[in-house]
Amino acid sequence: MGRKPLTWLDPLLAWAAVAPLAVGAGAAWLAPGAWRATAMSLTLIWGGAILAYQAGVRRGLGTSRLPALWLFILAVGSMVALEPLTSLALLILGYVSLAVIVRRAGSSGPQVGQILLALGALGLVAARLFPHR
Repeated sequence: MGRKPLTWLDPLLAWAAVAPLAVGAGAAWLAPGAWRATAMSLTLIWGGAILAYQAGVRRGLGTSRLPALWLFILAVGSMVALEPLTSLALLILGYVSLAVIVRRAGSSGPQVGQILLALGALGLVAARLFPHR
């Protein structure tokens, strides 16, 4: 059995999962006052949840346990870190690691996933650069 054909809904759902990272980064920059910290916290939680989910997907696809464990440790670490900058650093490392793992797995499907990982990492970098006050 080959891969099932990509439907129009698959990329839409994939983009919907990563879009909150870019939106959260924008809100961390543009929101007034206390909303900045709220946007940053929600972005960090969402980024960690997506990374933990991807760790489970990697493990379920039969990838060796070490990469999946690495991603899971980074995801959990990002969600329990006390400093936002530590969380962001762990998430950026996790998303870059995930991109390398996906690339090494040799996915022959559409490259939507790699584009989404890049978007997620850029959103996190943008959030990292927001002025902490």
